[in-house]
Amino acid sequence: MKNTLFKLIGLFWPIAALAGPIEDVFGAGARNKALGGAGVAIAEDYTATFYNPSLLSFCRGSRLSLGYDYVHTGLHATPPAEQLNHYQSMNLGLCLKPLSTVGIGIYTNLSLGPIEFNPKTEDTTPTFVLYGPDLKAFSMIMAVGYAPFPWLTIGAGASLSTSVKLGANLNTSIGAQTPVSAEFPTQISPILGALVGITGVPIPELKLSLVYRSTSYGAIDIVQKTDLYNQPLITINTQGYLAYSPHQLAFGSSYVFDHRLMVSADATLYFWSAYPGRYLEIVTSQASTFAPGKTISQGGNPGFSNILVPRFGLEYEVWDKLKLRAGYSYRSSPVADNSSLLLDAAANRFSLGAGYEFQLYQNIFLITDVFFSADVLRNNRGSVLNMGILIGAEYD
Repeated sequence: MKNTLFKLIGLFWPIAALAGPIEDVFGAGARNKALGGAGVAIAEDYTATFYNPSLLSFCRGSRLSLGYDYVHTGLHATPPAEQLNHYQSMNLGLCLKPLSTVGIGIYTNLSLGPIEFNPKTEDTTPTFVLYGPDLKAFSMIMAVGYAPFPWLTIGAGASLSTSVKLGANLNTSIGAQTPVSAEFPTQISPILGALVGITGVPIPELKLSLVYRSTSYGAIDIVQKTDLYNQPLITINTQGYLAYSPHQLAFGSSYVFDHRLMVSADATLYFWSAYPGRYLEIVTSQASTFAPGKTISQGGNPGFSNILVPRFGLEYEVWDKLKLRAGYSYRSSPVADNSSLLLDAAANRFSLGAGYEFQLYQNIFLITDVFFSADVLRNNRGSVLNMGILIGAEYD
């Protein structure tokens, strides 16, 4: 029975669920990416809206930044699955200091190129990918940070993304004049999230931060209907999740040695075990002549486990205003390699970068940051390269 149903709907079976938005995978900002993504206690510009809104109160002045990112993948999977071959995006950030103790930040990310979605999978095994097609056309994060005391700052923010809710209404009528008809309703729906952060400064050289980020995800809803001589033969409803990002708790620290060397370390706990449901839910309607009320789930819940991701970064000021950066992070897999088609195995990330600050006029500065990072996946799954540049103008 199940095999028959799978054959009937195989042509329209949804592709792997994207397990997280693009910022969750690569981070935000050229400086933070060069430091291995360890930005929870060091992001003192607009990127604090993503890493830790309490750090916005540390913005030196009002800054406008424009960044460009490019991602190229060389992944290996058996059988091959839909994956991200390359990805380009532009991001715009703004940090304002209306008061010496208050900072306001806005971060936006715009995908360059079409949103691609390939409606097929190779078999019935659950497939969750991190480096999959980005289904967000646009995302924005807004946050505010406040320092009630010199040794304590707090902050909160909200994220808004435009997610594509994919749908399909497919009607195949055997023996009718119109044998096939189909509708593909697609909705651009919002995905909302929230984050809060707190930072302590026990001594000027040391920062300790704690951040919570809520979960966010999109949805998929497909209806396939097959008639036999205008009589309902089978109607199948398919529902699932896209771009699922679990809620997170991150701890970060940074220390500055002799005003030249900065060390940062983060540890982020991703609560994958709170995944809300099955990979896909497939139900035939009660009106179906064939297998009425039959419930089929593709692999059920994959049994995610919580993971802890450590990140480390070093920044050294070679000479006045020129800084060199390096970073490392390790991301384990939230599911056992043999239990699903989890394309993206555990990965080691190595990153490098540099930044330079030009003084254009008195208290007007131009900041340029570049970075390069490589994700090396375990079990010979391939690698992912990420590179980019950021240019910012700051008024202090």
